[in-house]
Order: sequence, then C-alpha cells, then structure tokens
Amino acid sequence: MITCVDAVSYLSETLRRILSKILLQKDENKPVNEKLKIIRPFFIDHLNTLESMSRPVDDWIYDNILQPFFGEPLSISEAVDSLRDNFDVYASSPHFMTDWRWYKELYGEKQLFNEMAETLYRKNVHNLMDYRYLFDPIDNDTGSQIIHLCMQIFKLDDKMQNFGVQNEYLKLLFDSLNRLSFIGSKQKLKTVDSIVEFINSLDKVISGGRFPVDSLIQFSSWFGRRQQYLSFIKKSVRSEKMGLS
Repeated sequence: MITCVDAVSYLSETLRRILSKILLQKDENKPVNEKLKIIRPFFIDHLNTLESMSRPVDDWIYDNILQPFFGEPLSISEAVDSLRDNFDVYASSPHFMTDWRWYKELYGEKQLFNEMAETLYRKNVHNLMDYRYLFDPIDNDTGSQIIHLCMQIFKLDDKMQNFGVQNEYLKLLFDSLNRLSFIGSKQKLKTVDSIVEFINSLDKVISGGRFPVDSLIQFSSWFGRRQQYLSFIKKSVRSEKMGLS
C-alpha cells in the first residue's frame, strides 16, 4: 500500500504557495516565524472553510506553504508504472476504479489491471482537483492535458522557490491557468470560478499592482483531494487466487 499525491490534487495548495511567495517578496529574508505572522491571517480564513480541519493552523502553513519542496510528486499513474512488472493495482481510495469486464476474460495477458487503472485515472483526474465537487468522467486526452498543465504550474512554484518571484514566471503561470480554465469551461467544471479569480488577481500583479487577496471569494474554499492511497497485489499471488497458476 502506498500514498500518492499529484500536481492536480495539489493544485490549490501550489497556488497558495505561489501566492505566499508574492505576499512575502519584501520579507523573503525574514525568519520563518515572522513570515508565518504575515500570512497567517490570510490562510486562517481559507482553513476555516474546511469542516474536517483538525490540524493546528500554524502546522498546516509550515508544512504546506513555507516548507521548501524538493523533487516531484508521485502520481497514481507513475506509481502504477513503476510497479507494473511485478504488481497489479488492487484498489484505491478514493475509489475510482470500476472494471465492467467479464471475469472470464481476465486471464493471462488479457488481465491488464494496471492499464485499466491508468486509463481510469486520466478519465477521473479532474475530480482530484476540487474536493467540493464530483464530475462525470472525461476523455483520456483531456485528462492528460489537465495533468500536463498542473505539472507546469507545480514546476513554476519550484522555480520561484529557487530563483524568486519573477515576472517571467508569473506570465507563464497566467498562461497555464488560462489554458486550464479554458479546458475546465469546456468540461463545465465549477472549479473554473476559483481559477478565474486567481487569474484576475495575478493579472494585477503582472501589471505592477498588489495581489488583491480580498477578492478571492471562491478560491478561499477551494482545496483538492490531496492524497490518494493505492494497494497492489504481487502478480503471482493474484494468479494463484484466481486459479491461473
């Protein structure tokens, strides 16, 4: 059993990380506890929208906003791909895998449990973006586009972490969010309202103004389904259980 987090499920937090970097540009050399005092009032309002929020606010801000990140997240698809030679996906939480194939067809090379899991991941990946909503499955290509754009945004946060907030990065972020908003609008995803709020605020920063934090009404309650859990069965064990050894 393993835990997965991908750039789609972490998108809202990634944008909050970028927002904190924008807000702390003039205070980037201050101790971390002073940075916390500056951004705490803003994020308290966001966390107050989470009914199941149980962690201390300061701990959440330290872990998710102020702590440097290294490397890339491990997505469901990457986890499956890395284990495919010896393991098959068994189950997931949240449970998004439903296999309607006839059980008598699931033998030998026709089992394709991992391929099925990866396909269903791409078709449902948009549901990891926002815990407030549940949407119908989308096509594989659209899911792949969403993954690609969210990964671009994740990498921009990494660049700002290492090289500071630069207008070049903000413009690339603006472009990626606009493209994501366009895809979301075509799929009628309600999360688009939150994305558009952030885009409009970001535009003011690119133009030389300050980030209007008070204008993030929809965005403030937007959080993703951050962590996913996968269980795997060793292929030889699965075959024995199905009488295929």
